[in-house]
Amino acid sequence: MNWQPNKWIAALLGFVFQPLGMLYVMRTGWASCYFILIICTAIIEYIAVEKYQLTLFEYKPIALLVMGTCAVHCFKLATNQKPVIPRPWYSKWFSLLAILATFYSTIFLVRSYLYEPFRLPSTSMYPTLEKGSYLIAKKLGYGNYGSLGITIQKSAMSAIIKRGEIVIFLYPKDLSTLFVKRVIGLPGDEIIYDHKTLYLNGKEVSTNYLSTTGTQQVFQEQIGNISYNVANDSRRKSLKYRIKVAAGHYFVMGDNRDNSNDSRYWGAVPEANLVGKVVHVFD
Repeated sequence: MNWQPNKWIAALLGFVFQPLGMLYVMRTGWASCYFILIICTAIIEYIAVEKYQLTLFEYKPIALLVMGTCAVHCFKLATNQKPVIPRPWYSKWFSLLAILATFYSTIFLVRSYLYEPFRLPSTSMYPTLEKGSYLIAKKLGYGNYGSLGITIQKSAMSAIIKRGEIVIFLYPKDLSTLFVKRVIGLPGDEIIYDHKTLYLNGKEVSTNYLSTTGTQQVFQEQIGNISYNVANDSRRKSLKYRIKVAAGHYFVMGDNRDNSNDSRYWGAVPEANLVGKVVHVFD
């Protein structure tokens, strides 16, 4: 039986998901081109927002232009397409659904088990991380697998946690909330925080003064071979805290020491709450 693509369905598919529209009108080469164009558009959008601080309405026309162009392109190709026998398998509705499902399932599994992007909602990690920073977390080996609020699997953690690393974890007082903090103490460590000075297992953690801006004093702190910057607010009173980290737990702190809700207030983080380690930050 002769088959010819419907021009309106082609236009709709081309607007919603460009490669799918091109597959429907039997143009595999164009499908590949539009897939690459989608990736390029995403990169441009990131640069527009992060580097040039453009708003949603200022950069969205880029994506809308691609969507509209593909819709018109698919419409014209479908209009000019002569009937074919047989209809290619990849243009059939069940194949298109399978391709779409495979695409999004792959993204979901990568986010769930390997790497997932996050956005920092607060200033608790200043000066290392700014509010609104985009982070990439490595999740393999941390035992909490899932994404977008959906948990797929929980298992024992196999990753090795080091002091000084930045981790993402489920907030012990509200497991629906993710926190980003720096690991200060491992199981068995004794932590003392007194007069804005950190002590680890009886030894003062090495610090070097860097600068003062208003009431914020910035220091470089080093634990092992990992160094990072921390900020203290001269207006805030010193918090005194002492703890011996229990087995299977990790003591975490924000780099913005006087503006961070961390282990000093609600205790160490259970190993089962760890989600991943921050491996990249988009500045």
